[in-house]
Amino acid sequence: YRYDHKHPSVPVFIAVSLTFSSISTIAGAGGGVEFHFSIFMVMAMLAYYESTALLGLMTVLFAAQHLLGYFFVPKLVFGANAYSFTMLLVHAAFLLLTAVATRLQIRSKIRLSMAWEAQKQEQQEKLESMLASVESLSGNLEQASAVVSKKSAFQYQTSEEIAHSFQDVSSGLQVQFHSIAEIERSLEEISRMIQDASRY
Repeated sequence: YRYDHKHPSVPVFIAVSLTFSSISTIAGAGGGVEFHFSIFMVMAMLAYYESTALLGLMTVLFAAQHLLGYFFVPKLVFGANAYSFTMLLVHAAFLLLTAVATRLQIRSKIRLSMAWEAQKQEQQEKLESMLASVESLSGNLEQASAVVSKKSAFQYQTSEEIAHSFQDVSSGLQVQFHSIAEIERSLEEISRMIQDASRY
C-alpha cells in the first residue's frame, strides 16, 4: 500500500489528531485556562482545508470534551473540582461563535474563488472565441488574396492578348495602307497612260 497524501481521509485524520492533541494538552496541564487557547490554534490550522465539515467535527469533539469534563472530570478540563455552569456556557458560546465566524470566512472565500474562477473561464472562452474569429478572418483574407491573385493573373493575360490583338490590327492596317497606296499609284499610272493615249 502506497501512502496517498491526497486521500480524502487524510484531512479527517489530521483534524482528529489535532483536536485530541489539544484535549490532551489541556488535560495534561491540569485544565489551565491558558491552554484552552490551543483550541483556537487547532481551528486556525484546520481552516487551511477550507472545510466546514472538519470545523464541525472539531467543534463537536471539543463540545463533548467540555460537557463530559464538566460532569465527570472537571479538574482535567477546567482546572477545578467544581466549575460554574455559566462559565461552561461562556466557553461553549465562545467556541461556537468562533467556529461559525471561521465557517463564514471559509464559505465567503469559496464563493469569491468560484466567482473568480467563473470570470476567468468566461475570459478564457472570450479569448478562444476571439482567436477563432481571427483565424477565420485570416483564412478568409487568404482566400480573397488567392481570388484577387487569380483575377489579376487573368486580367494581365487578357491585357496581353488585347495588346497582341491591337498589334495585329495595327499591322493589318499598315498592310492595307500600303496596299491602298499601291492601288492609288497604279490608278495614277493608268490615268497618266490614258491621258497620253488620248493625245495621240
